[in-house]
Amino acid sequence: PPIIFCLLAQKRVAILIVIRTLILLFQFDFGKVHFMVLNGQLAEGVVKYDCSFEQRDLSPVVLTSIDDLDYWRQVFFDHDLIGQDPNRYGGFGFGNLSKRLDPRFGRFIITATQTSGLSELLPAEHYSVIEDHEIESNSLTAYGHQPPSSEALTHAAIYEADFSIRAVFHAHHPVIWQATEGLAIPATRPNVAYGTPQMAQEMTELLIRTNARELGIISMLGHQDGVITFGETTEETGQTMLDYLDRSSS
Repeated sequence: PPIIFCLLAQKRVAILIVIRTLILLFQFDFGKVHFMVLNGQLAEGVVKYDCSFEQRDLSPVVLTSIDDLDYWRQVFFDHDLIGQDPNRYGGFGFGNLSKRLDPRFGRFIITATQTSGLSELLPAEHYSVIEDHEIESNSLTAYGHQPPSSEALTHAAIYEADFSIRAVFHAHHPVIWQATEGLAIPATRPNVAYGTPQMAQEMTELLIRTNARELGIISMLGHQDGVITFGETTEETGQTMLDYLDRSSS
């Protein structure tokens, strides 16, 4: 009968509303988005950390500090050290750059996820600020217009290991990566996956027990073609990568 049909339809709508509300409650908490993607894939790969992310504008102070980072991001893109290629890494984007914001604290700015393939970035939209992190629990807190890169925790570990490091650049280049042994580049173990607490711990150990800090470079053997450079300035960090690119190509 029409009345029963109407009641059933209303009940179905009510159920859908409840389900949708529950989904929103799981996704949002007072303006912050909490997410953990273990098997889903983003443009820069799989995000393996737990992130509390707040979507809001970057402060004017942060925006004024992006210029040199954005310059080197463009240089890396032009040299195919970061980008997106349908024939590489399953078509996902690769590479990310960051810069420390506070000399004595863990805050830093990093290129946002899903931006590697863009020819140019908009500073106000394509960078994220990492406000806090905890390597042991594989978690971080961030804000911006887009969530941070999938490698953000690795960057955090390097900043935490040495306060003199002010910039960390992560690129993917097969020529440098394949020359790891020949150029005596300190390297993570092949069984250590990217974006994990194990990778973060590996970075810390390499900075302590090898000459990685002196050289300013580490090769990630468990992350195809992955190479990281770091230094006290963005200029030093970027130039180190270009120097190893020249050396590995000669």
